[in-house]
Formats: sequence, structure tokens, C-alpha cells
Amino acid sequence: MDNRADLVFNCLTQTVGREPGDVLVLEASPPETEGVFVFVFRDYPEPSLVTGFTSGLSAANQADWEDTKPELSLTVASADAAWMQALAYLVDWNRTVHSFSPGSLFHYGRAVSVESAMDSFLVFDLAIGRGGEFCNVAVDKDLITFLGVHPLYYDEVAMLQKVGIRKFMGLPEYRLFSTKRPDLSKIY
Repeated sequence: MDNRADLVFNCLTQTVGREPGDVLVLEASPPETEGVFVFVFRDYPEPSLVTGFTSGLSAANQADWEDTKPELSLTVASADAAWMQALAYLVDWNRTVHSFSPGSLFHYGRAVSVESAMDSFLVFDLAIGRGGEFCNVAVDKDLITFLGVHPLYYDEVAMLQKVGIRKFMGLPEYRLFSTKRPDLSKIY
């Protein structure tokens, strides 16, 4: 691992109280950028949930990253590794062209997993803990903070943009960690 990934790894291990069960490594494209790591914690923050944290997004530079640089976290009720692989690709494909600010929407291009038709992501608040709890990591002159990534169905994007994130996430059928919840655009 590189210095940035080592620091994120150490901070996550201390915060979670154990080392990740898996570390996914995605070689960088373009090759002159750092690789993307996803530190995967199974049964975290509770049994049946899987949480992944990235390292590699913050190695990029974006004009609107003034005080902090982001890394991402995804928590799902799924054992399918495809979710964490998708998180790595999301970072690798977009980090040189997108700032990943809260409210950012990404279309993955296909269903992320065979268990779900979800194919899009929303960047917003962390789904677990409190934002400051997860590693305000200092790397050189950069301060890294974590943002949450939430899976969506493509047809929900227009609905989310119309009603707003908080109202969308407050709907009774919305399940924060579920990859199998109903497509809310088909209900509302």
C-alpha cells in the first residue's frame, strides 16, 4: 500500500476496532495516479452488514476541494463483493473529472449485482456513525473525510432530484442498507 492507504487503513482499524476482513486493490487508470483501495469490514456496524471505505479518491485534485478531500464509504446488507468492487470503480472512473460533493449522482451503467437491479449511486452523508468519527486523516497537507455512497435505481434519480434527498430517504419504503428494496419511482 502507499502512504495514504496506510494512514487510512490505520485510522479505520483504530476506529472500527479491528482490521478489515478484505482489502480490494484496483490498479489505477490512468497509471500515473494512485491505485484505489477498498477496506471491507464484514458484520460492521452490525451483523449482516458490509461496509467498505475507499482510499485513492483523495489522491486526485479538484478545484472545489479546499479544506478537505473526500473518500467514500458504502454500507449494504449484502455478501456480494460486487458492491465493493463497484465502489472502487466509481472512484477510479470519476476521480479526475468529478468532485464527489454531497448530492452527486452517478450511473454505474449496469446492475451492480445479480441480486439487485440497482445501477446508480448518490453521494451524501455517511450511513453509519458520525462523519467525524471516521478518520479525519491528515496526509501531507490534505485532510481526508468520508462521505457516504447510497445505491439507487436509475429511475429514482429524477424523483430524488424533484423531491430532495432528505424527503426521498424519509419515504416509508426506503431502506438505508437494503439492496433489494423496491424501486421508489414505481411506487410514487
